[in-house]
Amino acid sequence: MEAQRDAEAPVAGGGGGGGGGGGAVEAVEAVEARAGLLACGARALELLVPPLLRICSEAAQLPLHGGSAGSGLSGVLGGGGGDGAVVVAAAGGKLSVGERSVFLLNCLDAIQQSLAAQPAEATAVRAAELSEHAEQMVAALAHSTAVAFFERCGLQQKLAALQTAADQPQLQLSSVVGLEPLALAAAMRAFYQQLFRSGGALVERAELVASLALRRRALQRTAQTVAATHRHIHQVVSRQGSGYADLGSILLHTPDEVDTLLDVVAPAAPAAPA
Repeated sequence: MEAQRDAEAPVAGGGGGGGGGGGAVEAVEAVEARAGLLACGARALELLVPPLLRICSEAAQLPLHGGSAGSGLSGVLGGGGGDGAVVVAAAGGKLSVGERSVFLLNCLDAIQQSLAAQPAEATAVRAAELSEHAEQMVAALAHSTAVAFFERCGLQQKLAALQTAADQPQLQLSSVVGLEPLALAAAMRAFYQQLFRSGGALVERAELVASLALRRRALQRTAQTVAATHRHIHQVVSRQGSGYADLGSILLHTPDEVDTLLDVVAPAAPAAPA
């Protein structure tokens, strides 16, 4: 009997080896099946996400395009392209650009949330595109909010003249139409009053942005745009030869004070020459 068991032992071992081989085949098949499912999922996303984006974009009357967004300052000061192009393209709708930007941001966020539930391998490309579009809408919201802010205090119309003057150092600002001491002082007082009344919360109804991360970026970017524009105004108006005899009646607060209110990090000072 012992001899018979010894003779059967290799046979049993061989059967176990066959079972192990079968398990390896099943594992390979499972991997191939998963790869096939991922390929199908990626193809489905390729077909579904672009129409969804187009529908949302058309509903919001805001264009979605590739490319990184600009700083926002040039657009506020009257320059072209970048964030300003989005605002111009969206002009004329019943809702403000800010309201439409919020709507489209929430659409993008909803699509992103749906993609997050899928395997990352199948959604990587579309997720990156959605993130890029979301940043574009954050820039549009920040830009339109900053423009509306300056319009309410009467500064928006003066920013183009200030930018022109900044490019012509020999020009005396106080002699430019619209930049006379009394006119500029009135607009700057309105700016500071509106700024401090807001408490630094520049985006109205910011709570309507569903994503906390996008909401924070929109608030931060708006604050940065307003603070940078104020710093630019301060530098141009206070330069030598501007023609303003009483700067204290125009520039009621320093750029650092405005940065502090808006919780913006001031730009680093240039390094001293060695």
